[in-house]
Amino acid sequence: MNLLQALFILYIMMLKQLNLNKCKVAMQNLRHMLLNESPSIYCIQEPYCTNLGFPANVPKNYNAFGVTNSRAIILAHVSIDLIFSNEFSTEDITVCFMNSSKRYIASIYLDILKDPIHPLMIKMAEYFATSKKNAI
Repeated sequence: MNLLQALFILYIMMLKQLNLNKCKVAMQNLRHMLLNESPSIYCIQEPYCTNLGFPANVPKNYNAFGVTNSRAIILAHVSIDLIFSNEFSTEDITVCFMNSSKRYIASIYLDILKDPIHPLMIKMAEYFATSKKNAI
């Protein structure tokens, strides 16, 4: 991919956040959106997953990022250069690095029964502050 193609993808790309409430119909509707919209990044909370713990019905032209049975995932078009960050990801937090824009993207599920400030979120904030990296 050359620089012009990368800039064009960044220009048309959109970032969207959705909570699917572990609903099969909502996941099917998301699949329809993924197939019919321009390349995008989706931060998904409570995706509908298969018995193996992976998001169901994700089209082949999208990558799914997150740990098994994750309550927060990131879906990104295959043309978007995301790299999964295992260091910052848990069942409730999925973090990816976008190499072309040098930014981190996080999808976070906040459980009302847990402390809202997860220790990993503090670690991420400290990392971004000291390294002067960008995050979304």
